[in-house]
Amino acid sequence: MRFWIGCLVVLCAVTVAPAQAQLVGTAFTYQGRLEVSNAPANGSYDLRFDVYDTAGGPTPIAGSTPLLIDNLSVTDGVFTVPLDFGNAVFLGGPVFLEIGVRAGSAGGPGDFTGFTALTPRQPVTPAPYALHAEKVAMNSVGADEIADDSIGSGDVDASQIQLRSGTMDTTCGAAGLAIKTIASNGTVTCDSGPTVSSPLVKSGNDIALPEATNYARKDSAAGNQSFDLQDAGSATLHLDYSNDRVGILDTTPERALDVVGTVRADAFELRNGGVARVNLTGAAFVPASSNVVTYIQAVDGQGYIGGSAGGTVVLTAPVSLPEGAVPILLSCYWYDNDSDSDFSTIDISLRKRAPQDFVSTIVASISDATIGASTIMNGSSALFTGAAVAANEFHYLRAALTVSTGNSSLLRFYGCSVSYSYAQLAN
Repeated sequence: MRFWIGCLVVLCAVTVAPAQAQLVGTAFTYQGRLEVSNAPANGSYDLRFDVYDTAGGPTPIAGSTPLLIDNLSVTDGVFTVPLDFGNAVFLGGPVFLEIGVRAGSAGGPGDFTGFTALTPRQPVTPAPYALHAEKVAMNSVGADEIADDSIGSGDVDASQIQLRSGTMDTTCGAAGLAIKTIASNGTVTCDSGPTVSSPLVKSGNDIALPEATNYARKDSAAGNQSFDLQDAGSATLHLDYSNDRVGILDTTPERALDVVGTVRADAFELRNGGVARVNLTGAAFVPASSNVVTYIQAVDGQGYIGGSAGGTVVLTAPVSLPEGAVPILLSCYWYDNDSDSDFSTIDISLRKRAPQDFVSTIVASISDATIGASTIMNGSSALFTGAAVAANEFHYLRAALTVSTGNSSLLRFYGCSVSYSYAQLAN
């Protein structure tokens, strides 16, 4: 079955009262001629109407809804239908009407399927009788659409829009004055003095805030370029432009940022990073309860091995490393002040573990052995790059000192240090 739509006529349904013009709706009348197999159509047909902004584009106009005319009676091919696509369609751009046809028995109300789209789409052209628009499209009126001086006092309803430029010039135009309030009818009230009763008043280099003792000041003294926020006459924030410094409760900052008081932050970040160290004395190491050899934590901070029995002393000490730190160096020190080689082997390791871990992980270790007597301080270091310390991760040192029999009371263990680098340290 072949459908064909004949000549299109678009009419605007307009009703005008004699005394007062009525608002015009968005509905219009479409009249067409339908042929089936080259003969005028007779009978019941369903018509579907869609609107597009191009003659061949795939997407209907945004915001539009297709219209369905169900069981339209067509006689000798002629039909007339009212169409209303609402306010979203006719905004000044081109509009094309696409018509779909199906037999009246093929579907019912609300069924938008099974239609044969007729081509070409029909352009909706302006009506011969122009109407005054109720509204204009969003953002369609700008500076280019309004000529200079085209709107005068005769075009403005004084009860709706008030001209206040004269009042502004004469009342608030003097130096040192400020607008205090603007009433709902457009009336302007100005503040006439250097008092601080208004929300904000500028006087010279000072900007006064609601209280007379609170203000912002630019110091214009010779050679001094600075700016202060003051409370009760004392600077709370000092900006030193000449030296690129900021002081908080400090009017003479000596660094890029000088703060008088406590600083609290979630984290600190250094542009070029830094290096810090944690030191633990020999007395900070706790011996294991299963040790055969006695380890004594001395009051002077060192630790030493007591008695003359040989064996291994196992010691541990917690190491507090901040989150984000990267361990890089482990160094430990000991001393043997007799002529015998009392230390046989020394094994010290930095370890870490998370609360859920059952086994610790070795981060770095030192292993050394004595091959003769020593009467000077001995030490050993391990340079490495560990992983950054994670949250809730614990570090500790484990030292295993194996000593030979005899003269063990002369062995001194001074402790260890752990160095770490950092770019940002969390709290």
